[in-house]
Amino acid sequence: MIRVLVADDHEVIRHGLRMLIRNEADLQCVGLACDGVAAVMMAQATVPDVVVMDLSMPGMDGLAAAREIHLSHPHIKVLALTFRTDMAWRSRAVHAGVVGYLSKQTPAHDILRAIRCVARGEVPVGSLVPLAATPR
Repeated sequence: MIRVLVADDHEVIRHGLRMLIRNEADLQCVGLACDGVAAVMMAQATVPDVVVMDLSMPGMDGLAAAREIHLSHPHIKVLALTFRTDMAWRSRAVHAGVVGYLSKQTPAHDILRAIRCVARGEVPVGSLVPLAATPR
């Protein structure tokens, strides 16, 4: 069972991803976070395998949250799901410990496939950041 934490400041996206995950036999949604602070706290409390993280959130953004999660729990994989697709954001995400980077325009089945790939340590299908570029 792959344990997934969803962090996004948009309620419809959080709940939509939770519904997608709940319909998959091998995935379990262990929590929903509405900002980076909540994501870090929930990651510490639930220790998911994968965090699906928006990068643009109020307060502590997804980059800072990914960095905190990566430093405290390096085995937790962070998959960015964002509208920000420019190279500067991708580069900052890699340096924050993000192992996969998807556009929010990615089809649902590809997001689910990317969660599975990230959990296995593989390059997510359609990812804009290859795992090999991720700092260890």
